[in-house]
Amino acid sequence: MTNRIGDKAQLFDALYTSNDMYFGREARPEFSRLIDTIDIRCFHSLDLGCGQGRYAIYLAERGSAVHAVDFSSVGIEKLSLYAKTQQLNISTEHADLTNYQFPIGEYDLVVFATVLDHLDFDGRQHVIRGITSSLKPGALFYGNVFTKEDPGFISKSKGLWQQECVSAAGIAIEHYFDSNELWNCFSPHEILDYKEFKEEDCSHGTDHWHGWAYIIGRKVE
Repeated sequence: MTNRIGDKAQLFDALYTSNDMYFGREARPEFSRLIDTIDIRCFHSLDLGCGQGRYAIYLAERGSAVHAVDFSSVGIEKLSLYAKTQQLNISTEHADLTNYQFPIGEYDLVVFATVLDHLDFDGRQHVIRGITSSLKPGALFYGNVFTKEDPGFISKSKGLWQQECVSAAGIAIEHYFDSNELWNCFSPHEILDYKEFKEEDCSHGTDHWHGWAYIIGRKVE
């Protein structure tokens, strides 16, 4: 596990070094719709697997204090420098989420965008429990994952992973989610919005398609 995590961190270090913002600067539309309908100026938010920080930046620009965590030292360094130059309230932490020590009841919002699908079973379960424990009662969470409708899953199942992978980051995906699997991970809580769909991605690499699922929910008190 340690070697695999280390290899993945090096992969993302290289991607983030090669590009100002490898996955683009735009937060996903369902996330921006959520945030733009609420006042987050008193929020303390956690961005898990923040990468170069597009979600953390979006939140901080709208007044939330944000703690951003990632295993890529390059991503964390770039986000920290950007936050400092733009005077954004973002603290950063270089850490491996598979053994991360989550706080208890500290956050008003937790973001986990393309995180759970990059972890093995034990890592996913640890992070899911950590998300729940770190939220205040009634607090919000948002996450997204790749599903088995994704072309990457189809290529991998046919043994054509290396030949047909159109995104350099695709090789890091550990798990493609079944239909409703993401919902079931958080079903003890109030699910405010959930969707599974296919979508074109033009943000990095050759233009390609993804199978997505996203979830927005509220921790049951």
